Amino acid sequence: MALAAYPPGDIARASPLRISVERLRRALLWLMVASSSIVLIEPAPYDVLFLCVALVYAVTGLRLPASVAPLLLLVTAFNIGGAFALVPFLDHEPSVMFVIISVYMGFSAVFFACLMTENTESRLDTISKAWIFAGVIASLCGFAGYINLGGTGAIFTLYGRVTGTFKDPNVLGPFLSVPAALIVQGFMAGTLKRPLISFTCLMILLGGIFFSFSRGAWGATALAFLMTGFLLFVTTRSISTRVRIVAIAIAGVAVLAMGLAAVLSIDSVWQLFEVRASLKQDYDTGVNGRFGKLLDAIPMLLDRPNGFGPLRFTDYFTEAPHDVFVNAFSSYGWLGGIAYFCLVAIIVWLGWSTVWRRTPWQGTYIALWSVTFGQILQGFQIDTDHWRHLWLLFGLTWGLAIASRPRRPRTATRAPARAAAALSAQHASATHR
Repeated sequence: MALAAYPPGDIARASPLRISVERLRRALLWLMVASSSIVLIEPAPYDVLFLCVALVYAVTGLRLPASVAPLLLLVTAFNIGGAFALVPFLDHEPSVMFVIISVYMGFSAVFFACLMTENTESRLDTISKAWIFAGVIASLCGFAGYINLGGTGAIFTLYGRVTGTFKDPNVLGPFLSVPAALIVQGFMAGTLKRPLISFTCLMILLGGIFFSFSRGAWGATALAFLMTGFLLFVTTRSISTRVRIVAIAIAGVAVLAMGLAAVLSIDSVWQLFEVRASLKQDYDTGVNGRFGKLLDAIPMLLDRPNGFGPLRFTDYFTEAPHDVFVNAFSSYGWLGGIAYFCLVAIIVWLGWSTVWRRTPWQGTYIALWSVTFGQILQGFQIDTDHWRHLWLLFGLTWGLAIASRPRRPRTATRAPARAAAALSAQHASATHR
């Protein structure tokens, strides 16, 4: 009876048990995201922890809002397409594992979308801090490998490029661009509590991005920084914030220019940079280049409803497609390819429509969306369908878009009904008299 005096939300906030459960869930969430950079082994620690975290949230309460249902439907269709395409290759273990991983990653996006619809601000803060930690660790390991500290060069580098705790420098760079953009957004918004530590972390992350020598990561990071600054500038109403954004942008360009000049003065770095900075690589262009082969693959895929099959693109061409949309039709068939295209199209629409909404997490959303949009564009030149962090970004984009929608207060909707009921009661009383 005593509980009846309190609104449901106040009961949840007042309950010590509820608070301890949420703290436990956030601690596990931090640990999972903090481990997301360690993918040198399969299954990665992130994969194991994800199953544990998902189970804990499912047992202690995790809603599937109706607004997440379209994401679930598209992910399901995407993977059903992959399952149909797999049927002729069930005896090929790598193809089977490819589809299993796709199922896991797709549904991880659904989980994160659901996660963001409740306790949004605290959970988003937990993920952001954990991602910065993971990025710094991955970069520091990469630096250790680059100078071959303790013989770690064979573990943390590949062909002179930093991989850190990843297997591929082309995945390390995009992964690091997320925490880098979050820190840049914090500087521009003036919300960082420890600016010196944050600046140090940012320099470490930018170093990891640069020494990954990933052209896609360079471009996507630059685009993320530009978008973050521009969107923060046009969405803020504070003149002082706009002045700070401009000042930080100018200072940032100056610091980056000096840092690049210093690093490129090293001959070995300059030689690799000169090769990687070229927009046209020998294996990219020409009829036999990887992009030329995409033009040959498209008409072939139009004749194959189930595509080539998971990981079967190389049966027809010497290299992987290096285009996530072509790969979707190749590995997941027409059903999977169309589902993936629709998924990305809706995420793009959600992202661009949500960055303008004023919420407590608007600045963080701007940074995350700036990175997500750049990495969606990267999909035109690299296969991104098995990037764990990209599916995490997809889930965050969708879930935060739901959480950012304006909601009418319950009192506002119930007040007219209560007033009408009171008037009706008065009228009935007067009639009986």
